[in-house]
Amino acid sequence: MTTATAGADAPKAKTVTCKVVLHNVAPPAASKGEDFGTVTCPSVFGDGVVHDTITITPQTRTSGAVNGTYREFFNQGTVHGTFKLTFAVGSTGIVTTTGRAKIAGGSGAFKRAKGSVDVKCKGLPDKPNVCTEKRTLTF
Repeated sequence: MTTATAGADAPKAKTVTCKVVLHNVAPPAASKGEDFGTVTCPSVFGDGVVHDTITITPQTRTSGAVNGTYREFFNQGTVHGTFKLTFAVGSTGIVTTTGRAKIAGGSGAFKRAKGSVDVKCKGLPDKPNVCTEKRTLTF
């Protein structure tokens, strides 16, 4: 008789850092919108595209919250989840956005994806935002 060791088949967490370039398609000063962009990751995911929907809640003239949902599309499947970020506009006009995203699931090779993402983005209004995302996940 063979007995399984608890956790022997449990997936191990992987940590990868990806670059995301987002193009906002919301009208200026809109409280809701969408982003489309590209995702460049190590071989775990490879390169892909992303779509997200956002809700912007200003707290001051130069800061606030950006929350929403996202879906990333890769050759071997998709990853989706939610994010809660804050933004601040610096004196030079550069917008810095930081916070965390949750990886809630996926499809294909990533159908069991779960994890978290540390998000750091910079950009100018009406220009792409360039983000560095450190992802810790299992799938």
